[in-house]
Amino acid sequence: MAFRCKSYKYVVWTVVMVVCLLMSGVPVLAYDAWQPDSESPAIQDLGSLLDELAAMVEKAKVGKAAHPAFLQDLESMVTRLRTQRNVIAETCGSNGDYVGGYTSISTALGSGEPKEITGPDVRYLGADGDNVGGWSIATPDGSLDAHLQALVYFPQETRVDSFHLHKTDSEGVKLDRWWDSHDPGAWILGVFRNNEMLNPNREACLGSFHGWVLFDLYVAFQDSAWFDDGTHFVLEMISSAGEFTNLFQGGNIEQGFSRP
Repeated sequence: MAFRCKSYKYVVWTVVMVVCLLMSGVPVLAYDAWQPDSESPAIQDLGSLLDELAAMVEKAKVGKAAHPAFLQDLESMVTRLRTQRNVIAETCGSNGDYVGGYTSISTALGSGEPKEITGPDVRYLGADGDNVGGWSIATPDGSLDAHLQALVYFPQETRVDSFHLHKTDSEGVKLDRWWDSHDPGAWILGVFRNNEMLNPNREACLGSFHGWVLFDLYVAFQDSAWFDDGTHFVLEMISSAGEFTNLFQGGNIEQGFSRP
């Protein structure tokens, strides 16, 4: 019985520590849209801690160290913590730099999430992949595409219908170049999440989302000058909660996020 009590207390202590880490965000877990080649040490340590916690829960089950209902609740908590850890990993960079004045994950977790949809924040990453072709071609065509990232926070489950990208003047007046995730009357705007294309057939709906979501956007272009530094664009996101836009400039790789 003494062993069971000690094991029970250790499991509870570990759960508390993991929750505290997630709530504090760990100092290095500030948001960075950069997609790292490898996860940061802090995120890896958090993953190891969750693995240790899962192993402890399994041992507690085998040793009947606590009530079965309590152990089932612990298993459910481990699953939820892994999900939160993956969200942090998805939206954090390997160097943890503070980018473009964007609120850090630690701030978001520690101070409460935004109450309204935030974004889309936009970042232009240059021509670094081949995912779509000209017009409605939703497959690679042998030429590099312009790559942007859009970060959005959804306070509740929200349907996203489409993204539109227009070249504009400095005042946001739309010009003669545009891309669209759904409209077949425009060149395709490929929308990806976690390396999965959401609109291979120009779908009218990209899915429903909740929490922090990072979209990768790819467009084919014939002239790289379309995305030169100083060129203005507006990104529009059409959702069940309304239309959200951001006027931003093209430019150099790693330019940073542009806030609405």
